[in-house]
Amino acid sequence: TPPCTEGVRWIVLEDPIELGADQLADLEAAHVENARPVQPLGDRTVRHTL
Repeated sequence: TPPCTEGVRWIVLEDPIELGADQLADLEAAHVENARPVQPLGDRTVRHTL
C-alpha cells in the first residue's frame, strides 16, 4: 500500500519454483489486496549474483 517508501530486496531465483493450484490459492489468500504500483528505479542498483 502506498506510500511505498520502505526498502525492498528482491531475490530472483535462477531455477523456478513450482506451486500447485492449492499452494497458489493459499499464497493469494494470505496477501489479499496487497498490490503496489511499479516504482521508478531511481538510484537503486539491480545486481545479479550467483
